[in-house]
Amino acid sequence: GGIAGLSAAITAMHDGAEVILIEKAPKLQRGGNSAIADAQIRYPHEPDEYCPTGQTKEDFFNAFVKVSRGRANKELIRVIVDNAADVVDWLNDLGVQWEKGYPNVAGYRRQPVGGGWQLIDTLYKHLERGGVHVAYETAAEKLLTDRPGRVVGVRVLEPEGYTDIKARGGLILACGRLEANI
Repeated sequence: GGIAGLSAAITAMHDGAEVILIEKAPKLQRGGNSAIADAQIRYPHEPDEYCPTGQTKEDFFNAFVKVSRGRANKELIRVIVDNAADVVDWLNDLGVQWEKGYPNVAGYRRQPVGGGWQLIDTLYKHLERGGVHVAYETAAEKLLTDRPGRVVGVRVLEPEGYTDIKARGGLILACGRLEANI
């Protein structure tokens, strides 16, 4: 799992769900593109030890609109702007450590100590401490449906062969980006 899948799994775990995380890659290659990124983050904030210049929510919003040349969904941008600081707080609560990032045209950023790999490792460790089973080298092959067509599980291919996993209460797919789907 990358950032999206791990975040969904952690949230489901915190909400009391029984979580099984299916990871196509072996353990040492887990995390997809998130693991190989430097994972810098920028969000509305006051100046702090990581970012010497602050940024208002309105400046952050306008930077999104500018970089997309006005084509981005403004309602979605507003959701991101209004929740970005809470995401950083959430990551702090999970044990992510930060260091100064480097400036770019949109302003200063912070990055996790150890970059994307360390961020991914921290999130996995949180799941493992919570009792989540991670099935490495396991690929989702087919969604399982009932007669009316509702998704009720997933067929996976493990090193030992095929297994059907029945979902109780839901199934979240976080399949990564196309270029990493190998």
